[in-house]
Amino acid sequence: MTTVLHHVELCVKNGWKVLESFVEKFGFRLHARRRTEVVVQNVVRSGQSVFVINEILQKRDFKFRENARLDENWTISCCHETDTVFNVALLVKDVGKTTERARANGAHVIREPCNVSDMWGCVTYSIIKSCCGNVFHTLINKDNYLGPFLPGFQVIEDSNVQNSRETSGVTHVDHVTYVCRPGESDYILNWYEQVFGMKRFLMNRKDDVKEGLIIDGQTGMRLKAMEYWYCAEVGLTSAPSTWPENPDGKTGQSVMFVLAESLFGQENSHVETFLREHGSPGIQHIGLTTSNMVETVAYMLNRDVMFRKPPEAYYRQPDIIQDVHAVGQDLKVLQDLGILLDSEADPTVETMYPTGHRYLMQIFTLPLFDRETFFLEVLQRHGARGFGTGNVMALARSIEGK
Repeated sequence: MTTVLHHVELCVKNGWKVLESFVEKFGFRLHARRRTEVVVQNVVRSGQSVFVINEILQKRDFKFRENARLDENWTISCCHETDTVFNVALLVKDVGKTTERARANGAHVIREPCNVSDMWGCVTYSIIKSCCGNVFHTLINKDNYLGPFLPGFQVIEDSNVQNSRETSGVTHVDHVTYVCRPGESDYILNWYEQVFGMKRFLMNRKDDVKEGLIIDGQTGMRLKAMEYWYCAEVGLTSAPSTWPENPDGKTGQSVMFVLAESLFGQENSHVETFLREHGSPGIQHIGLTTSNMVETVAYMLNRDVMFRKPPEAYYRQPDIIQDVHAVGQDLKVLQDLGILLDSEADPTVETMYPTGHRYLMQIFTLPLFDRETFFLEVLQRHGARGFGTGNVMALARSIEGK
């Protein structure tokens, strides 16, 4: 499986601690490393899901120079704070053209297109500032590169960190969720459409084109989503491949971004908590896909991953009981593991799945850092393509039940 999402970067205070969490708890493998006098970068991987964990060793006034080496000019210069997700690296068809599209639409170009190489070939890349918070995008073209990751990184075959062959079964990143301030989502959606050719998609029939999906009550938030498929004519790129879980016959793996904003006057939602704790808009969580939800969650629980637990009453709700039985899942197993199930009986597109049998299972971790900011979601899709109300309410219920 291929994806337009190349990797995601974190900047952290304690790189070793976060590395251990990904490898020993979440079942990722230590894949590569790069160390300079100012930064240690560890690359962890599970399937097509790749994270780069950056720990700055010393502060420096980073300034890009023409023809500078990779170890001087890579993305660490964009990391101005710690314990945050700051870079979403994307594969693009043409780095130069995409960079110019970004510039023409008001993006700040941090790094002009340049080439870096090693024994495996050459990579072209640039860096642009997203319009959302502290997020950056490294734009990468690897058409002329055969290496296992990127130039300048040393592939790790063995290390002091447990790097066993056993993994949790995470296959790829399903979506990246941004949190923005009230009223900012339309601007962000337009920016990503103009820069990358991403398109808005409706999550279910309650998702209004203009207003988005409104979640009332204590949650008090609005959701809007956008995606990109490899077959688009502009922007990103991905080699074609069949996605078995995709119900509408599309090929190639999409990248999906979800925008969450609190409603005006709403100050108690987890969206507002993120803005307050993080200090700005940014990436709140990333959804990781598995092909076997029960096994993956059990694996992580056995390695002390801390998940949010929904209230016990969740599993006594008649509609949940009905949905779980209808799709052939074991209610007790889901309850013991804390897995939530969202039935998608009312899709916006026709699929091969009969009504009532399109669903997704999901669970949310506690924040990875000391602050109530970034966390991970583990999910498995069974024909479900969107992020229905049940998906959002599942997060709200799990937070209320912590």
